[in-house]
Amino acid sequence: MAVEKSPFFRPSSADRMVVIRQRTPKGTQHEITQEASPEHKATLLGTCSYLVNAIVGSGIVGIPFAISQCGFTAGIFLTIFVALVTEKSLRVLVFTAKHIHVPTYETLSEACFGKLGFNFVAVNMFITSFGAMISYLMVVKDCFGTLILQGTNDTPLMRRTLLLIISLCVMLPVACKRDMADLAQTSRLNVLLDSTLGTIIAMNSPIRQQAERIESHPELSRNMWIHFDTVFVGLGVLSFAFVCQHSAFLIAGSLKSPTVKRWSTVTNGALWFCVTLALLCGIFGYLGYRDATVGNILDNLDANSVSANIARGMLGTTMLFVYPLESFVSRHVCVVLLFSGRAAHEGDDAHILSRRDRRVILTTALYVMAVIPAALATDLGPVLALTGAVGGSCLAYLGPGAVFLGVHGERFLNLVRRAWFGNHHRQTNSIGEARLTEPSDKSETTPLVAGKEQSNTEQPTLIEV
Repeated sequence: MAVEKSPFFRPSSADRMVVIRQRTPKGTQHEITQEASPEHKATLLGTCSYLVNAIVGSGIVGIPFAISQCGFTAGIFLTIFVALVTEKSLRVLVFTAKHIHVPTYETLSEACFGKLGFNFVAVNMFITSFGAMISYLMVVKDCFGTLILQGTNDTPLMRRTLLLIISLCVMLPVACKRDMADLAQTSRLNVLLDSTLGTIIAMNSPIRQQAERIESHPELSRNMWIHFDTVFVGLGVLSFAFVCQHSAFLIAGSLKSPTVKRWSTVTNGALWFCVTLALLCGIFGYLGYRDATVGNILDNLDANSVSANIARGMLGTTMLFVYPLESFVSRHVCVVLLFSGRAAHEGDDAHILSRRDRRVILTTALYVMAVIPAALATDLGPVLALTGAVGGSCLAYLGPGAVFLGVHGERFLNLVRRAWFGNHHRQTNSIGEARLTEPSDKSETTPLVAGKEQSNTEQPTLIEV
């Protein structure tokens, strides 16, 4: 008998009813009960493209700067290390949440550490996503400013005006969509553009000229193994470049039939693609400019080079459609912190944001908060480093291990005692017997959220208009 595979999240809530209270001009009320609009879902390839875009973002152009801060050898090692930690943490987060039946990162932390854990994750999610929004807007300003304003009056005021026009016409309308699955086509296009962008950066890197310069002036070359004084600055940039834990549950929730096996396929495919692209840009970008590498590697390229300008256009185009992914995460944090009720607390954005006015107001407010510092700032490096060092490190390194130990702590300690002291006693934990490795498909008999028998009796969502 085949075992039914359960999803991480309740699939589409098409059977969920919404009660809308309307006031008449005479002051009376009447209720209308209607079906909620079902949440759109994505294919395996589409979900993988979401994760790639959540990882790559603007961080890809900062990888050469990160390697220059870490040192060549240490930079390559840390790039691979951060990618492996990210892939593992993505699976640990979702598998642990599945084990105790919670739907989001912040509610998983709440189950382990209470309200403090909930707020800790929510705040760091906002820091990471909001910092990414600012960096994407800055990249748009720099890329399109260099392309469009070439040979004209290229002033900071003109660049800021161009940023406002482009972001208001393209980025904000796309960010106002409700479901992540609506970004499927643009996400796949971005993956293609990112691959081409990495190739162009490698082709334009003046490695030979830099090698000749270093050979004639050895004092210009710093130690290429590791830079102890700035290695943590580089690690912060790398953490920002690969951090995507804040959007993991939104991406996993957009997947059709999100089983353990399918989610593992998504994380493996996306992370190995991203680490390959990061090493391509990082190695060639650093070797071409060494200590002169800036936060945005495209700023090192010749402004009059045709291929370099094509790369700027590609990067700017990807930022137009990556920005909504981070806007969704920031908006999600606003939902769980600003709205009351179970649906809001559990991050059920599809229902809370079904009202267009809520969705547009939240998205626009976040845009205004991000576009002002993006228009004023000039250096991308500190933005990447600060966001990665604070929000990225907490979500990627501290959070996954903390919630895992919060759920499986007793069993983990028993296994440690067994390994160190030969303790062969039966290991259990407070929640129940659970394996530390990922569950197999055959063990998927329980959904992450309420089962079918509960969803049929769920109370309608109340919306007052």
